[in-house]
Amino acid sequence: MDAWHFARRELAQRYIDAFRAGLSSARALFARRRMGKTEFLLKDLLPQAEQDGFTCVYVNLWECRGAPLAGIATAVTQQLAARRNPLARLVGKGPHVRGVKLTVLGAGVDARLDDAEVDPTLAQVWQRIDAHPRPILLMIDEAQVLASAEHLAVASALRGGLDVRKERVKVVFTGSSEHTLRGMFGKSSQPFYNWAPVEPFPLLDNLFVSHMVRRANDILRPELHLPDERAQQAFLALKSSPEVFRRFLDAYLLNPFAGVEAAQEAARESTYSDDGFAAAWDSLRPMDRLVLQFVAAGRKGITGKAALREFGQALGIGPAQLHAVNNSLARLMDLKRQILVNVERGEYQFEDLHFQEWVLLEHPPG
Repeated sequence: MDAWHFARRELAQRYIDAFRAGLSSARALFARRRMGKTEFLLKDLLPQAEQDGFTCVYVNLWECRGAPLAGIATAVTQQLAARRNPLARLVGKGPHVRGVKLTVLGAGVDARLDDAEVDPTLAQVWQRIDAHPRPILLMIDEAQVLASAEHLAVASALRGGLDVRKERVKVVFTGSSEHTLRGMFGKSSQPFYNWAPVEPFPLLDNLFVSHMVRRANDILRPELHLPDERAQQAFLALKSSPEVFRRFLDAYLLNPFAGVEAAQEAARESTYSDDGFAAAWDSLRPMDRLVLQFVAAGRKGITGKAALREFGQALGIGPAQLHAVNNSLARLMDLKRQILVNVERGEYQFEDLHFQEWVLLEHPPG
């Protein structure tokens, strides 16, 4: 067991009970990156569902976004095979697909394409599912990958098979882009239109922080204990991100004498470095950088005349063309980048608030 994991069994049980009661066969949950979705799926929902009689399959489509069908097919195939003979699948030979993150009985394994003769297809997947004696909970992380135009055929085929298996196959979709996930289930042009309710993933709060503080203080000498109130303030300052807050605790435990502020700064710097914000910025076009600075400053009217004049002046030309700004927004919202999201008509925000923080710090608007 992970002593640092803040268990959310009641939340997991609510989802399972809703599936059991037949109230729904699928849920779509959204939250920004680093907000604890994947940890909840693997450490709370998966073991609770297995205990309740489900066979669980987890796949992260972001790790196989070039071939989501192969990722899903292999995850299902290997998980059901593992249920029949766990040790054989973990140590023996079997079909693998490169770059797919699978979960076998709760343990993460990286899969690779080693068997050229294996070509898992959805037809084979449905055969295996239909022959499986237990109900199945399919957890599709970063499901917004299926909303891209290049994967519409995959999404259509997947929905077709799931439609006729709603009694036995329950699905939890998660995504880091609310806008894209809502479009995936809310646009009539999308294969999964009206197939699952889209709702916010319940975020961790002060109870999580207090749990982590107690764990940390069990390690520290009494005179170095981290006050709960200071930790709560740090959590808010770090955008309420559980992942970044863990980095903060790690920094504090390594050097409690430096204090809370130093630990906060270390957590931020670690996040900036690991996510390669500087490299991402350097790869952007000049217009893209101006758009990010505009959004980072919390300004509105990005396609208005005043903004177009401002962009043009910064680029050393006359007023920027409207299509240039729209093209920039499209690039920044592309699923392969996903830097910005459209929260409502004409209003945009950063997908990663820490990237916004970095932009304001390192490249403040002129």
